[in-house]
Amino acid sequence: MESATDLASIAPAIRKLTIAVWALVIVLSLNFVAVLYRASVPRVFPLTGGIISSSDFPSGDELANFHELPLERQVQSASVIAFTTYKKEDGKLKSIVTSIPKQKPGVSFNYHVGDEYTPSSLYPRENATYGEGEVMFFTGSPPMLRFSATYSDGRVGGLGDIPMQKLMEIIQQQK
Repeated sequence: MESATDLASIAPAIRKLTIAVWALVIVLSLNFVAVLYRASVPRVFPLTGGIISSSDFPSGDELANFHELPLERQVQSASVIAFTTYKKEDGKLKSIVTSIPKQKPGVSFNYHVGDEYTPSSLYPRENATYGEGEVMFFTGSPPMLRFSATYSDGRVGGLGDIPMQKLMEIIQQQK
């Protein structure tokens, strides 16, 4: 049997361990409450870091799945369609607006031909391809980016590899 002095010498260590365990229980409980709160409260602002998903738009938004719509409906629903070209400058690929083939009357688009569209500019990685530029579809007023796809060699891969010329024809027909 252990003596009282042996037990007294380990008592402070047991108290410290008990405090550490309780602190861990409290931290884990707070984390659990935060996770439950985050899951139960509807999202007001997208937190996706640039990746837009249908959950970033209010429920009942008929264009929430814009990327799944047929191309003709995307063109028809867009308030602004803009094309950009990547321009390498200072180690960065700047996304420069090269044309705006569609802009509905009364819609104020803050970018003009020749402006840098900074949300699409990037610092390229080695051995990665980014295409020549992007086709961007905006809806609403003020315009909100709904979908973008890169193009290269005169074709837009994210739109079924459609030739740029055919896309321009569809945009002109929908005007």
